[in-house]
Amino acid sequence: MLRTRALSLGVGASATRGKRLPRDPIAPVPAATALVPASAPSEPREPPLPRGSGARGTRGTRVPPIAGALASGLMARKTLPEKRTLYTGLQKGVRTRWKTRGPVSIAGVDYSMQDVDGILQQLLDSIRAVELAEGTLRGAVTQRRTLELKYRALVNWVVDLAQMQYGNDAAALAAFAVKPAGVPGPKTTEAKAASAAKAAATRKQRGTMGSRQRKKLKAR
Repeated sequence: MLRTRALSLGVGASATRGKRLPRDPIAPVPAATALVPASAPSEPREPPLPRGSGARGTRGTRVPPIAGALASGLMARKTLPEKRTLYTGLQKGVRTRWKTRGPVSIAGVDYSMQDVDGILQQLLDSIRAVELAEGTLRGAVTQRRTLELKYRALVNWVVDLAQMQYGNDAAALAAFAVKPAGVPGPKTTEAKAASAAKAAATRKQRGTMGSRQRKKLKAR
């Protein structure tokens, strides 16, 4: 069968011996262009939009949904001043360029240009409210820190006086929201040995020496 196919293609048997002939190329299936009349005018096609942007306007204009704009990084990692500049520019463009534009459908919701203008204004108002709140918060935090630094000694005096007057009386100190001062209890023999061993290890690691130990050191 291989020899017969080689002869039909005009290839000698010696050229085909021990070799595999390539398969016959499959001709591409022609497009069904015969169904379209030759006189039909060709309409210009719109460039393809990214996947997930299937919303259309009233005149067939494809509008990417808000999720697609966010996913593309349009609103990612922007500061409040940058967002305010963006919203202001978008609002200006809508008012000057798209004032008479028809409504569009985004993610199944119809928006007129007046709606878009109002939404952008709401975003600008929210940024302004956040900036005012942050300014008020910064002022309040600064005032609190100033007062705490100024009256820290007075607060410590009240705590110390309450602990000195009432000692370990937890009920009396609870009226001041103060806990009794901690008094270290007697150490056991095991605790003293562990503390001494830890102190010796610390001195050795830091290289700490007493006056007599330093006298024993001599240069070589």
